[in-house]
Amino acid sequence: MPRPIRIFLFTCRPRRTDFRLPLAQALSVDYETWYIFLKRRPIVQPPDETARATEMSFWAFLGWYFRKSHEGTANLYLNSTNTAFPGVIAALWLIGGRGVWCMDMHDDLTYDSVGWAHWHAVFSVWLQTKLADLTVHAARTLVELFPFSHHLGNASQVRPIERRTVDPTRVLILASLDHRFDFDFMARAAARSPSVSFDIYGQISQGDPHIQGLLDQLIEAAPNIAYHGPYGLADLESILGRYHVTLAPYRTGVRLTRYLDPLRFYHCLNSGMELITTRIPEAEHWEAAVHLVMSPEEVALILGRLADGYRRNLPGRYELQTWQQRAARLMSLVLSLPKMQRLMGR
Repeated sequence: MPRPIRIFLFTCRPRRTDFRLPLAQALSVDYETWYIFLKRRPIVQPPDETARATEMSFWAFLGWYFRKSHEGTANLYLNSTNTAFPGVIAALWLIGGRGVWCMDMHDDLTYDSVGWAHWHAVFSVWLQTKLADLTVHAARTLVELFPFSHHLGNASQVRPIERRTVDPTRVLILASLDHRFDFDFMARAAARSPSVSFDIYGQISQGDPHIQGLLDQLIEAAPNIAYHGPYGLADLESILGRYHVTLAPYRTGVRLTRYLDPLRFYHCLNSGMELITTRIPEAEHWEAAVHLVMSPEEVALILGRLADGYRRNLPGRYELQTWQQRAARLMSLVLSLPKMQRLMGR
């Protein structure tokens, strides 16, 4: 009889904002999945979502992990810790029970690092991909950097939302506010649509004072732009339900956005929104269902057409992209590995 599969998903993000939590939940439908927030005092969430998560000292965690991973299961170790803990990951790789290690290359993980931090990130990526039996990537362009990796892609837990009373003059901007956000484009787009209100939701990356300054300047210069602060996974549907249209003003023609597969695309499109986005590479794959723009003037023209009833996100042009689909794709890749087949006793 094949050995059961046990999944350990390692993350470096708090549960409230972790975009890999829905993937863990999708995997847990068919597999025993332990969701682990690695930090100085790791937090372990059992497979039963109703069970209480346990915070423990790092040494207590290592003892628990060693015992749990040596219980005779065929283990899958899903590493989604970015570049935060290369040494810890190497230690877990060394002491863990038999299993397959999968590196989650959901982005160009070195994109926002400079100086010593950049070289630390480069080393971390190199080490973790060397330890992995399988690497999966999100944006299709990441195969340029990791030709041995497999496309997985992002998705969303959001389903279609029925909108009855929505202000048509308000536009949503979901963003991680960092150097990928085109502040100049946003300012010019707002200036060309003075009767439209643009509402920004998102976290200022690492509390960067430079980005905070750019945001302050943007809001001061454009009275029709408002910043509503960060949001969590639980806030998404409430926010999405207030809007018909979303704008993604990413910088284009730069490495910063070449390897980006924006989660907000999936959230907004799954919910039934019209998406206006600058032409980053991944957006080209959704050309039939989204509005691709090169200039702020085009944003104003599209907003006018949408006000007249034009729609692009229609059935047949965009199909729901769910984490259940991604979980099935991931496990198909894992189960096809000869190493996993041997571990399962097949």
